[in-house]
Amino acid sequence: MCLEEELKEKEIKSPITGIFHDTRASIPYEKNNLQPYVKIGSHVIPEVIICDVEAIGVRIPIEAGVYGIIKEKLIKPEEAVEYNQPLFRIKTDK
Repeated sequence: MCLEEELKEKEIKSPITGIFHDTRASIPYEKNNLQPYVKIGSHVIPEVIICDVEAIGVRIPIEAGVYGIIKEKLIKPEEAVEYNQPLFRIKTDK
């Protein structure tokens, strides 16, 4: 990867240790019908929630923080994540 491409990519990292969720919270029996917050190729703005991380029963929303396109999801749904662990890679617009 060249330096210019690296400057145009940002990793979104978990602010806490917990369980990664890429769909909105809902009733358990509706689990198979949930839509993800974002998909690979989704355009995002800083305020868009791209996932959440659950810790001690509370789901903390994670915002994109940048303008860009979701390039890669680095974690599987309901996988445990550590503090500062990369969750997504975003190709930034600005």
